[in-house]
Amino acid sequence: VQILDWPDLPSRMICMWAASYRRSWEPSNDPNVLKRYIEEVVAGNKLNVLSLMLDFEFEFDHNAKITKVNGMMSRETYAEIARLAKDHFIEFVPSLQSGGHSGHFTDVFPELKEPGYHSGQVNVLHENWRKILFQCYDDILAACPDAKYFMIWHDEWWHRPTEEVTDTFMGKPRWQIYRDEV
Repeated sequence: VQILDWPDLPSRMICMWAASYRRSWEPSNDPNVLKRYIEEVVAGNKLNVLSLMLDFEFEFDHNAKITKVNGMMSRETYAEIARLAKDHFIEFVPSLQSGGHSGHFTDVFPELKEPGYHSGQVNVLHENWRKILFQCYDDILAACPDAKYFMIWHDEWWHRPTEEVTDTFMGKPRWQIYRDEV
């Protein structure tokens, strides 16, 4: 057997939202569309790592009030998608949007919103933040027990102020907050 076509890179990843926000090139949350997309596009293009990012359109147990009923992805559906990826030799990486894109948290836990920023910026110094976040991680990982990796999507911190803000928050420099808390 002679191989005429092979990938140049050992890891070829695609990240996509299975969430409330979707970019025009990403498939809908319909499980059949996602499965077909994995088979035809992800596997078809020899990609071998898939991160399917969630927000409030997932069946959370610990923090059920985060879950949006319409368009929700069940835990079993997420697990089916992870198994399908594995069947196509694709490493499935579950992920949850957090940090500067945390509207799914601050909409239902308004006390988590950091003052001076858009509604999606969470206050990582809030006493309940880590508990809520890690419970959500646990719920997602329960659907994907074979996952070797988990993507936390901690991007774009403090990127949309709604008023003038300073380089300190609650008496701590923001660089230190990022270093210690994020």
